[in-house]
Amino acid sequence: MSQRLQLGPDTLQELYQHLDAASAIERAGMPKHLQMVVQAIHSDTHFHLQGQHDQCRTRLGTRPGDCWADFIFSFLWARLLHELEAELRPFDV
Repeated sequence: MSQRLQLGPDTLQELYQHLDAASAIERAGMPKHLQMVVQAIHSDTHFHLQGQHDQCRTRLGTRPGDCWADFIFSFLWARLLHELEAELRPFDV
């Protein structure tokens, strides 16, 4: 996707560095037990169906609303917007 958007060869390296860095909630000083709560919320998808008495848990594959897909999309979109901003800066727009 990065190549199709012509974002440059360093984009994936920046993404990996970003993923290796401490999370925003860790940098903000959130207590470890609350960080783990946030992680749990973003790790699993739980749902139930009407008339069904047990719960379902998604374990494999991507799905609409997948937090990793959202994260990667947001990262690439931000990169694209930063490049657009840099191109428009000389025009003082």
